[in-house]
Amino acid sequence: MDKFIDYFLNYLQTEKDAANTTIHKYRAYLERLFEYLHVTDINEINQNHLRDYLNHIRQANNYTSSSVANKINILHHFFRFLHNSGFIKVNPAVLIKTPRKRVKIPKVFNDIELEKFLAATEHNVYTKFKKYGLRDKLIFTMFAYTGLRRTELINLNWNDINLGSRYLIVKKSKNKNHYSSFIVLLDFMR
Repeated sequence: MDKFIDYFLNYLQTEKDAANTTIHKYRAYLERLFEYLHVTDINEINQNHLRDYLNHIRQANNYTSSSVANKINILHHFFRFLHNSGFIKVNPAVLIKTPRKRVKIPKVFNDIELEKFLAATEHNVYTKFKKYGLRDKLIFTMFAYTGLRRTELINLNWNDINLGSRYLIVKKSKNKNHYSSFIVLLDFMR
């Protein structure tokens, strides 16, 4: 079964330009799946096997609906690849539906929490790191006011930021679309 996982992960890396973290996550999940199923022929797997496994991991790990939906999406992607590549005759994941995701309203800092969050950079107990206070405050401010992801913030360059017009351009976002950037207005700059 490892060869099918390897074929799939090679496909994700070369054709889909998947991140290393995605590759690692998919490998770990698929290896656990095959350990649980104990099958010798990939064509023996059916939707009942997959539903049994999903039920098992949901109960064993107390997964939320969104976590189970994530696992089902991995199964859909993996078995669709195997079916389209001719490795399996029937896609056993095709009829498995994802559970409804609960829409969470994002938590937003109130004024007092925001003030404490931004002040945290000023109370650095390690004197050797105090020189990074301004940088840390800028990072905290960007997180608090823009909603950028960590990697989006890390990938920013100075030429992506226009302080005069109060915006920044995020070129490398999670969706890997390097050609269509999005602009974040820096409304917190006064």
